[in-house]
Amino acid sequence: MKQMPGIEQISKMVIDLDQIVQSNASSAEETASASEEMSAQSKAMKESVIEFVSLVGSEGNYVQRIPVAVSAPAERKPPEKKSTAPKKKSLPAPVPRKDF
Repeated sequence: MKQMPGIEQISKMVIDLDQIVQSNASSAEETASASEEMSAQSKAMKESVIEFVSLVGSEGNYVQRIPVAVSAPAERKPPEKKSTAPKKKSLPAPVPRKDF
């Protein structure tokens, strides 16, 4: 029976392919769900912006959209450490005494 090992290999490959297909289907469902959620959030954000503009008043003062090139973030230096110790008050210069 030379055919048994070949049939077993094919059977294993079919099982592996089935697992891959199920995994891909699961990923597609998750992606679709995330897409729907982002769409709903986008709609809510748009409504909020419209409400904000109506509250602030547009008066034709819209900010013009200017395309900006996106680049890598600039290197940032760590913030300078501020002393938490209380500042010392400077004292006035001493006045010489004349009664010696």
